[in-house]
Amino acid sequence: MLGCRSNDPDGSSEYDCWVYLFMPWGTAVSAHTTDNSSPVWAAEVNPPPLIAESGVFSPGVNRQTASRSFIRLRFRQRRLAGACDSGLPPTTTASHPEVAAGMSIGCSRARAGSTQATSNDRRGLQTATIGAACARYDRTAMNPTRRAFLQSSTTASVLAAGAQASAASDRVRIGLIGCGGISTADTNAFLAHPECEIVAICDVDDAKVGQTLARLEKLGRKRPDTAKDYRRIVERKDVDLCLVCTPDHWHALPTIAACQAGKDVYVEKPLATSIGESRRMRDTARRHGRICQMGTHWRSGEHYREAVEMVRAGKIGKVRQVRCWAYLDWVRDIGNPPDGQPPSGVDYDMWLGPAPARPFNPNRFHFNFRWFWDYAGGLMTDWGVHLINIALWAMGPEWPKSIISSGGKYALQDNSETPDTQITVYDFPSYTLIWEHQVQCGLGPDRREHGVMFTGADATLILDTGGWEIIAEPKKRGMVEMKRVARTDETVRANHARNLLDCMKSRQAPVENLDIGHHVSSVASLGNLALRSRSRLEWDAASERVTNNDAANALVTRPYRAPWKLG
Repeated sequence: MLGCRSNDPDGSSEYDCWVYLFMPWGTAVSAHTTDNSSPVWAAEVNPPPLIAESGVFSPGVNRQTASRSFIRLRFRQRRLAGACDSGLPPTTTASHPEVAAGMSIGCSRARAGSTQATSNDRRGLQTATIGAACARYDRTAMNPTRRAFLQSSTTASVLAAGAQASAASDRVRIGLIGCGGISTADTNAFLAHPECEIVAICDVDDAKVGQTLARLEKLGRKRPDTAKDYRRIVERKDVDLCLVCTPDHWHALPTIAACQAGKDVYVEKPLATSIGESRRMRDTARRHGRICQMGTHWRSGEHYREAVEMVRAGKIGKVRQVRCWAYLDWVRDIGNPPDGQPPSGVDYDMWLGPAPARPFNPNRFHFNFRWFWDYAGGLMTDWGVHLINIALWAMGPEWPKSIISSGGKYALQDNSETPDTQITVYDFPSYTLIWEHQVQCGLGPDRREHGVMFTGADATLILDTGGWEIIAEPKKRGMVEMKRVARTDETVRANHARNLLDCMKSRQAPVENLDIGHHVSSVASLGNLALRSRSRLEWDAASERVTNNDAANALVTRPYRAPWKLG
């Protein structure tokens, strides 16, 4: 039994709801609809080449005709006012001789969810997680943009949280260090929880401080104090949590100082620009007993956790290869502007901090800092940390034994330094991990912009921000294929903040503590060390050093510009 219903109170809207049901090859299926009153429903069993009103699944060869063993049940509802509250939901029934137990699923009020569906066939009881999604039918905007979501769902949550009272003893007072782009998403994630309050903000750029103050005022929040030096935030007695949203080369020092001052920390990814820095951050958090979380928020995503648990449980067989990729067509050529003077209101020497002294260049500032080796590691660490994080979560705490990487600037003609194209291969004790990225193209493996692919003996699991999918090996006839649609990305970010807030109270380790953050960030950084040294690196995990290349080993911890010192 499969059903889908829209619970939106607006009676004038039209909605599409769909459910994927996966069954073994050769399963005979029939489908029909039942109409239960005023809502007008239509059901389709797709794809038409394989199944009409009833039919038999067969393997097929063309993935574009969805020839794997599934049916897609799609409903369109043109709702009348109040129809959602009248009677039972319309239902589509799917049955076949081998399945004794029915399968049922519905759309939640959030229009996205999952349920456990059980089928009992000749091979015994099998349980599969089946995804359901309900999406508003809008011909002008079928897929809401990230910006639209931030302006609606997240902002609404922040406003709602601000209206809720929180006991003084439960309040979490936040000091924001860095008011750049990612700080908007991160502060919104924390302000979605009623106990959070931003009491102070810091940035070397007066313009960024002003933008943050205006945004917080628009959200109805109390005006925080301001500073240009992160140390003025760390030394405050009324700050419980430091939120570090600086460029990568400024992650280490504020985090270490905050831990030493008795603060808990949320620090953006990657943990640092070098392995030695992130190791010092981890060790300082341990020594001072601080609760710290790295901002790879996918660790708090439900569908990511489900996929990881299936890999760990052996549901796709022994995994021998993991592939991660990011093919980003939004990365543009940033040109070759000349050096010049920093904008008014910017303390440029403080912005450089521990990085080498260089003349100001607009391309090396704010968002584009990530494309220059002095401040970051390019896409290998910027997006690699997100995706490699999921791979290591599923595969365990192993470190690679060796690393090799190849790439360069083949598409961009600007003054950026990090590669626009790169492939890195990691040799782990029990599997191979492959990372690859390209810019100015959005068509990666499996026709996805980004993803993680676990290749198992029985099936392949593919995962991205949109959900996960299991594709059976052709000769594994008993393997049940599945697909799961994910919740929105910004909800995951708020969940990640919630995890840290809960752990600040319990003093338990959060899901992306600095032990994990150091591991993930270091693996990504090793890819860049291999690329820049143009050699295959041998890695000793116990001592955290490159054993076969002194030049690469010298980059494990980067030097700091005086007077700055690490830790």
